[in-house]
Amino acid sequence: MINLILRTEFCFDTSNRVFGKLSSVVQRIKELGQSAAAITDNTTFGHVQWLTECNKAGVRPLLGAEVRVPIDADYSATYRLHLIAKNNDGLAELYALTSAAVSEALSLEAVLKSSKDVIKLLGTTRALTKAESKLCRATYADIGPATPPDIRAARFAGKEPIIAVGDNRYPKIDDRAAFSLFGGSVTAHAQHILSEREARVYVPGLPDNAYTISDQLAQGCSCDLPVASNMQVKGDLEKLCRAGIRDRLGRWTKRYEERLVHELGMIREKKFESYFLIISDMVRYAKKHMVVGPARGSAAGSLVCFLAYITDIDPIPHGLLFERFIDVTRSDLPDIDLDFPDEKREIVINYLQQKYGEHNVVHIGTTLTLQPKSILRLVSKKLGVKMFEFQPLLDTMIERSSGDHRGER
Repeated sequence: MINLILRTEFCFDTSNRVFGKLSSVVQRIKELGQSAAAITDNTTFGHVQWLTECNKAGVRPLLGAEVRVPIDADYSATYRLHLIAKNNDGLAELYALTSAAVSEALSLEAVLKSSKDVIKLLGTTRALTKAESKLCRATYADIGPATPPDIRAARFAGKEPIIAVGDNRYPKIDDRAAFSLFGGSVTAHAQHILSEREARVYVPGLPDNAYTISDQLAQGCSCDLPVASNMQVKGDLEKLCRAGIRDRLGRWTKRYEERLVHELGMIREKKFESYFLIISDMVRYAKKHMVVGPARGSAAGSLVCFLAYITDIDPIPHGLLFERFIDVTRSDLPDIDLDFPDEKREIVINYLQQKYGEHNVVHIGTTLTLQPKSILRLVSKKLGVKMFEFQPLLDTMIERSSGDHRGER
């Protein structure tokens, strides 16, 4: 049996909390001896880490997601279906469906008539009508420990192949207490990741192939996440910076020269020249149309940023360190925080789309997960521990970004 429905820490569902790091989910699959597994959170934010952890563990990673479709016009109730990409074309369809589910009311019809490249598990849908059944492609009737009796009956009455699934809210059965402490809702049915033997106990009465058909589906799945490469543009960053010396400083000393050479060397080593050229061009264009924030965060410590008109603060008189911005110990891209007025931000976006191509300019989001300090606060509140009792512990803890290798020690 392959678990085709798995939730991880990237399942942001306040009504049904999920406990356990994504790596712990993969480790559980590895311990069960299962060759593959599908991530089906209600977001796709965990796909990158899922691929990474599964590949490290020697587990075939299947990429999926949970989508909700409205039962009625006012969206007061929804069905939950789980979709799994069979290949790269299916992955593109999956992302289109999940995007539609967020931005607009996704219909059940749209999901069912998606191609065979998307495996569809019916989730909480009731019995399909004849018209809906005709639309079905690669559709399966999943039954798990939490499946209500009426939906279970509809599954047996339907024509779709039946698959046994789990309903995990935490990786191992030993995590039950921690899950409850985390704020999860403990139920009578099994909420940990099931082995096939456990599934036969917790999901009884199914035909034998319901526990094995998932293996066949997993063998037919293979897809990779598209990887965006850093855009390369023509230009000379050093020439741009040296042109800014006269206009921005009017003076030049050995200290400034050494600092500029040091920063440019680090930027070249990490192949970030085009990044700075693009940001400089964007900021200079924006300043012709609106007020732009002078500097925020570690970018204010860069002389290159100052000379390239990205920031408006000379870091030398203020003793600001470039290494807080870019350092050999960090693998992530430099973070330049810029402030544009809300009502004029679209001007900058349109400029970038026109210059670099609409398909090369996208909006990105930040996913915040609970860090150790947040976990301690949450658990302490649940246990009734007063803040003054654990505050000294919080004061000694250092949290580092994911790109800082020191955080791995």
